[in-house]
Amino acid sequence: MSKKSIFINSIVFNIAWFTCILFGNTASYFVLVWALIHLFYRASFKAEFVILVLITFVGSVIDSGLTYVGVLVFPSHNNVIPFWLVMIWLAFAMTLNGCLSPLQKFPLLQCTVGAIFPPLSYLAGASLGAVSFGYSSVQTFLIFSVLWAILLPVFFYLNQLIKGAMNHEHTTIAN
Repeated sequence: MSKKSIFINSIVFNIAWFTCILFGNTASYFVLVWALIHLFYRASFKAEFVILVLITFVGSVIDSGLTYVGVLVFPSHNNVIPFWLVMIWLAFAMTLNGCLSPLQKFPLLQCTVGAIFPPLSYLAGASLGAVSFGYSSVQTFLIFSVLWAILLPVFFYLNQLIKGAMNHEHTTIAN
């Protein structure tokens, strides 16, 4: 992936994150349009589609669980994460083969990045009023830090596994 593509992916992800945090479900359409454009430009549409669906699903289930146990508290006071958070997961999924792709071969760096930046993202979302925490900010940061130090390498592993399986499938069919 070119430096220009990595930069664009990073900028669009940040726009998606901020618009979803600030404007909620209204901004979700932006992410859906971006996903369609993103998929259109991928060499392996099928593999990328599977990755996007899988990561979005897994992330949404995890955040739903964290909402259920009271780590995340949304203004709507229910145990289901809002749709805009699902869209943030979709936007994140598009970064694995985008701006985060340079991390692919460095699991220790994936753990480190995961332990620091995603937890800061949740804290930033809370500071902007999109979510609150059922525990202190420090406890919540530590929960997310441990969780994401595991999740990010797992997501990269699943990404490689899916891409490898789809490439193998394509190679087998071609022969």
